[in-house]
Amino acid sequence: MKNAMTPKVDEVLEDVISRFLLDIPEEDALIPERLFFYLEEAHWFYNDFFSEVNPAYPPLTLVDFTEKVFQLNPCIRRSESISSMSRQFDEYKSTVPVCGGILFSEDMAKVLLVQAGKWRWTFPKGKKEKGERDAECAIREVFEETGLDASSYLTKYTVRVREEKRETTMCVFCGVPESSVLLPRTRNEISAVDWHSVANLPYIGKYDSRGHYANSVKRILRELAHSTWFAALGNVEVSAAAVRSPVPQFHFNTDEILSCLD
Repeated sequence: MKNAMTPKVDEVLEDVISRFLLDIPEEDALIPERLFFYLEEAHWFYNDFFSEVNPAYPPLTLVDFTEKVFQLNPCIRRSESISSMSRQFDEYKSTVPVCGGILFSEDMAKVLLVQAGKWRWTFPKGKKEKGERDAECAIREVFEETGLDASSYLTKYTVRVREEKRETTMCVFCGVPESSVLLPRTRNEISAVDWHSVANLPYIGKYDSRGHYANSVKRILRELAHSTWFAALGNVEVSAAAVRSPVPQFHFNTDEILSCLD
C-alpha cells in the first residue's frame, strides 16, 4: 500500500519536467533529435531516483516516459509520432561524435577500463555535448564513469578511430596512480572500474556488422601503437614535459604493447 505522503506518479513527472524540460532552448525543442536528448536525460533521472528506489513508481521505457510527459505538458509535444521521433533519435545518436580517455598507469603497463553492464569492458567514453571540445568531453566522461579527475594527466596526444557512422576520439592520459580512488558518478550505467594489464586485456565477445571480431579496446590500443607520434617514441624514456603533464617519467614500449595485441 502506498504511503499517504508519497507523491503520485504524475506529481513526480511534473517535478522531473520542471527540472529538465521547461527551459529547453527553442531551437532544440523544435528538432526531435535534440528534444529527445533532454527527454532521455529526464528519463534517466526518473528511473534512477524514483522507479529504482520506490516500487510506487513503475519503470518506464523512454517511449512510454515521453508519452506521459507529452500528456502532462502538451506544449512540448511535436506533431510527429513518438515512435517516429524515437527512431530519428536512435539514428542521430549513432552519428554523434564520441570522445573518451585512454588512461595509462605510471609504468604504462596497465589501462583503466570501465564495465558497462555485466560483461562489456571498454574505455571511459561518451557522446560529445553541444559546443564541447574533445579534451573537455574526455575529462568529463572519465570523471562521470570513474570518479577520477584526470585533467592533470592529460597529454596532447589523441587517437581517432571510425566506428560505423561516427568518429571516436580518444585522448591519452599518462602516469595515473593505480592508488587513485575510483567511484563512478553515473547510476546504473557503470558496474565496475578497474586497472587491466595491457598483456591480459579482458575478453569482449562482440562482432561488428560484417561478422568480424571487434574488440574495441584492443582496436583502439592498436591504432594508438601504430600512430606516428607513438611509434616515433619507441622505447625511449619520455619526460613529463614531453606530454604536457606533471607526471613522473615513464616508458612508451610500443613493441611490447603491439606484441600483446597480436
